[in-house]
Amino acid sequence: MHTDPAQHTDLLVVGGGLAGLAAAERARRDGASVRLLEAGERVGGVVGSFAVEHAGGAFLFETGPHSVPSTAQHFGAAVLRLGLTERLVRSDASARKRHLLWRGALRELPSSPPGLLRTPLVSWRTKLRFLGESKRPWTPPADDAEPTLFELAKERFGEDAAERVAGAFVRGVYAGEAKNLGARSAFPRLWAGLLEHRSILRFLKAARANGGGLARTTLLSFEDGLGELPAAFARALEGAIETNARVTALEVGEERVSATLADGSTRTANAVVLATPLPVALELLASVIAARPEMRAEMRAEVRAAADALATTRANGVRLVHLGFDAVPADAWPEGFGFLVPPDEADERGVRMLGTLLPSNVFAGRAPSGGATAACFYRLDERTAAETPDATAEVARRELAAALGLDAAALAPVVTRALDWPAAAGGIPEYAPGHDRRVAALEEALGAAAGNLALAGSYTHGVSVDDVLARGERAAAAVVAVTAQGGSARRANRS
Repeated sequence: MHTDPAQHTDLLVVGGGLAGLAAAERARRDGASVRLLEAGERVGGVVGSFAVEHAGGAFLFETGPHSVPSTAQHFGAAVLRLGLTERLVRSDASARKRHLLWRGALRELPSSPPGLLRTPLVSWRTKLRFLGESKRPWTPPADDAEPTLFELAKERFGEDAAERVAGAFVRGVYAGEAKNLGARSAFPRLWAGLLEHRSILRFLKAARANGGGLARTTLLSFEDGLGELPAAFARALEGAIETNARVTALEVGEERVSATLADGSTRTANAVVLATPLPVALELLASVIAARPEMRAEMRAEVRAAADALATTRANGVRLVHLGFDAVPADAWPEGFGFLVPPDEADERGVRMLGTLLPSNVFAGRAPSGGATAACFYRLDERTAAETPDATAEVARRELAAALGLDAAALAPVVTRALDWPAAAGGIPEYAPGHDRRVAALEEALGAAAGNLALAGSYTHGVSVDDVLARGERAAAAVVAVTAQGGSARRANRS
């Protein structure tokens, strides 16, 4: 996976997660020479899969995301390009069922208006607000103000829907809270739909008619898990990847980029994509500013101010606990994708779990015959970080048993594995109100100061697999196009 360190390339990609891989593959596809530098021992970032052998057969676990919706366009295109179509597996029809843990029991989330009327999850007042939501045109806030998702959901549907449904959904996606996430920054497609249709329900109806949106679609993975995707990218980038190659400093000039590695060696190129966690990106941007004494003072100040503003972005660390069972009580094991835990369940009953996926319900081959798997997510806060992975696995076993209405002794995993994604290593970024504007300000300042540098980290735009792929491709296409114009054109582009 190593290439000649002395070779100058068209593009350097710093970071070998999915965004970095997508950026490098896009650049190579566009005819550019590329070098990808990954600080760790493997590429893929949070995306990966591993098997654990057991007497009855193997369990297949994921290190991060477990599935991708069939509507994911960039993922679908990558599957075709990388020759993975025959490896795809589709979710069982029962995976459309989703549950919330509420008042100590699992409650199925309604998927239709009749189901909404029957559910005990929200009050009758909320049900009536839901049925009339499309008749109450939404008005965008003045002065570019951005409400939190909680505030938006409360205004459209009611407080219990905001707390219980939106709150649980955000915990499942961002490991955060709806009261902290900006509705426009964290859910730009929903925001755009609101601007167009003035109603969440009208937007969802239009999105379903067009075959997209937030409908419960078929889910996709691969026979050996989503880890097949970064492995296929790595094969497509044969000879262009360096692992154990941590970049410590970056110089970005008008015509040349130079990256210094931890071992003191350098790699050079015409342009660079930073596909790293935010702390690493900020350190490298600081080195860019320090290495450009000729940069105008006001330009330097704009980049520094924009970077400082983005540095306030929080990230939520996650501990993922896998439980593998060789047998489960058939009458107690639920159907469907899994369940989420709303904030009020945590506040009132002390449930620490954010949610649980049931991968063996969704895809075949995730557990031995007759067995099952559960993937339980915990926020990696001070309490969780202070306990051993085995201790968190025991918490997960007990909380899962309670959610299923079982005595803890009735649910005994034969395999447990725990994985951490700390906030310091990027975690899951929390897009607070105004985040999209802060990202835009930094990208604009960098465009003026260094048009051959682009950002592709998860702190910029979107955390889904499809968002990550799109972000990497977009960043590579932008800087390769700029460098292809030549120096004079780049300077004109920045003026």
